[in-house]
Order: sequence, then C-alpha cells, then structure tokens
Amino acid sequence: GECTPTTTDDEDGDGVVDECDLCPADADAAQPNSDGDGIGDTCDIGPAGGDQIAAFFGFNEALSGFAGNLNFETAGGLLRSTSLETGREIVTDSAVASGHLVVFARVRILQGAGNAGIIGRGRIEGGESAQTPSGWYCSIRVDEDGNSFSRLYSLEQRVATDLVGNSLASFSYGQTWTMTLTANGNDLRCELTGPNGSDVITRTSSKHDGALIGVRTSSARAEWDYLVV
Repeated sequence: GECTPTTTDDEDGDGVVDECDLCPADADAAQPNSDGDGIGDTCDIGPAGGDQIAAFFGFNEALSGFAGNLNFETAGGLLRSTSLETGREIVTDSAVASGHLVVFARVRILQGAGNAGIIGRGRIEGGESAQTPSGWYCSIRVDEDGNSFSRLYSLEQRVATDLVGNSLASFSYGQTWTMTLTANGNDLRCELTGPNGSDVITRTSSKHDGALIGVRTSSARAEWDYLVV
C-alpha cells in the first residue's frame, strides 16, 4: 500500500524518506523492486527473485522485538553500538527455525580493538535469559596493532570461542563491509566483502541450531545499515 511518512529523514539523499525507502541506506530514487519482495533492487541480496526474505530490519524506528544487553541505539536509519565493553549483543527471532539460513548485513567498525558482526542460529540458554545468547558469530576483528581479521566464533552464553579465520588485506575504521552468514545443515559459511575484495570462512559443525539472529560487538563500536534474513 501507499506509504505515509511521519518524518522527513532521508539518509541516502535520494528524495525518498527513510520510512518509505526500499533501500534507506542506498540512493535509489526510482525505487526498483524487480521481484516485488519489498526490498529494493539496489540492496536486495537477490533482486531478480529466488531469494526468500523472512525479515528485514532497516533500523528506521526504535528497537522492538530484540533481547539482550541493549547497548545499542537507532538513529537516521542506522543501528549503532554505544559501548566499548566486551560481549554486547542483541538478538531477535529470525522466523527460520530450520533449513537453509542466510543472514546478511552491512556494517562499519568505528572504534576500538575488538570485533563486530552478526549472529545466526542463536538460542537463549539458562541464567539471565535475555543476556546469554549462544550461536554462530561472523565478524571482523581488529587487534591492538591495527591488524584485521575475518573470524567465525562459536558463542556459548555470551562467551566467544574463536574457531577459524584469516588476515584481511585491507581495513580501516569507517569502511563499509557486507557480511553474510550462511548455515545450511552442518555447513557454515562466513563471507566478508569490503572495498578491496572478499574473504570466505567455512566450517562444518552441528553445534548450534536455534532460530535467533542478531548483532554483536566486543570492545568495539560499530554501526549497521540493515539486517536481512
């Protein structure tokens, strides 16, 4: 139906306000949407169709439906972490409880020696129910010397175990990276794409099988344009 905006915010400056923009972080004044899924071609994972969008979080409004230690805020169509503390995350139900899961996001690390990324196949376990998510965590890590790495972690009640990763050839604070976390049965894939190419991590494991997805930072501040399942 027709969109009736309540604000004039227009993050990408394309003349379409964020509330009605099919790609609020990418200029697309014509608003093409070839497959009719409500996600504009400019930011759609599969603009020609064949993808099944279970949920799209554009962060144009206050956070709703997310649980966790809420050191995050939304502003101008962005989700931002507000803490440099360790282990800050928020999760929500992906509506994909089994089968082939793909979590896709666009992120920028702004500050800190730590990591930031996305969570998939998560679940809540014991203790402080909103504070202890487990699942797979696909991320970029930056160390104290400014070296950067792709990293796939296993989260166990907020504790991250480093599974596998690679050195990244190029990284700087504020760069835009796309992240894709894929779980197809026991096959895992964490793909990071930045200004100078892509890095892919694969792993086989059946450890996590939940339906929660989300974002996480640890000792870093970051911002996300959107989160798609």
